[in-house]
Amino acid sequence: VATPVGEEISTIANNGSPVKACVIIDVCPSQAPPKTFPDILHDLDAMRTLPLHAVASMKEAYEALKGVVKNEEELRSHLFTNFFATTNQKSSGQEQEQQQQAAGPSWRANLSVLLHDLHHVVLPDHPDLIQHRVEVPTLFVFGQDSPYNTMEGRAKIDLFFANAVQVEIPNCGHFVHIERRDLLADIVADFAAEHV
Repeated sequence: VATPVGEEISTIANNGSPVKACVIIDVCPSQAPPKTFPDILHDLDAMRTLPLHAVASMKEAYEALKGVVKNEEELRSHLFTNFFATTNQKSSGQEQEQQQQAAGPSWRANLSVLLHDLHHVVLPDHPDLIQHRVEVPTLFVFGQDSPYNTMEGRAKIDLFFANAVQVEIPNCGHFVHIERRDLLADIVADFAAEHV
């Protein structure tokens, strides 16, 4: 789940939803922007303005990203997972290479839309969501040192989630899935075994 509150809660909360359980990693309902909000805006804009048409290889694209996104290596690697070269998967060999060259590399997300609407995603205003409480078992996993792990946000979880469990992973920041992958996998596996 990319946003802690919003359409996702309404979707999960609907009685006909096929969702049996939910895992949310290092985000929580909050009206306050994270401390890293200016960095997010900078990085999205840097990614959007990166001249991808001039990139000849994945390595070259990563190096170009390294030049514009000044944050730590882990963040750049995470952002780079959204980079791809457009291809037609049904094609093969030379035909696929020609299509890739014609389409060129791109980002999976529409960065212009994200930049324009990010304040709606990060700072949602949905006072009516309380009538759409999520009833399915929901696991919230937080990195102890993450800027998104706030008392204010975590206190609101029970307003939106009727059956929530909160777990905090020590010595871990926002990128829980990178920093403490094994521990996160164990926590999620135990939760899934019990609820799915």
